[in-house]
Amino acid sequence: VNPALGADPSAKTVAFSYAVPPTDILNAINRILGTMQGPAYLPLTLVTDGDLQATGITDWTDIGSPTVTKDTTAANVLIGLRSLKIVTTVVDTGKASANVATYEGEHFLVSVPVKVSSGSARVQLWDVTAGAEIEGVTVSDAAWAEVRFTGTAPTSCQNVSIRIISKTASSTFYVGWVSLLSQEREIYDIP
Repeated sequence: VNPALGADPSAKTVAFSYAVPPTDILNAINRILGTMQGPAYLPLTLVTDGDLQATGITDWTDIGSPTVTKDTTAANVLIGLRSLKIVTTVVDTGKASANVATYEGEHFLVSVPVKVSSGSARVQLWDVTAGAEIEGVTVSDAAWAEVRFTGTAPTSCQNVSIRIISKTASSTFYVGWVSLLSQEREIYDIP
């Protein structure tokens, strides 16, 4: 056989393609792989960039002056390609999602996985109209912990958002996704 298989032929791959050149086989495989579809696990949400797969952070508003990036380190990403990394030095600083229009009495389900490297973080369903928390949960787990709770838009509430803020002065935490689901709506934009 040319070239020689060497001392350990079991570690080699040999393809007998007969009349078909190996480059044609490789090109055919690449065409097939390029058209295959597989499952994608991204959260359903009313929040713009709630799946955190956009490269930038323009859909997220600063609360105070946090240092925020999209992290692609595998250990800090729960699903998809990115997580939101928030580093704070002051209590109650972080990020807020874009506003979601609502009406009073609308029921929401919130789901946000958070991984805290230091300090603690609070996930809030926020009444943008009144500037007040509707519901919230504080976490300080070093492993991914999914914060999940329900909340109802109060009287005169026209917009809600999801806020993720620090609850200790020095905090570093990662957000896996931000899912806000309505109990009354049936149509969502596909991520």
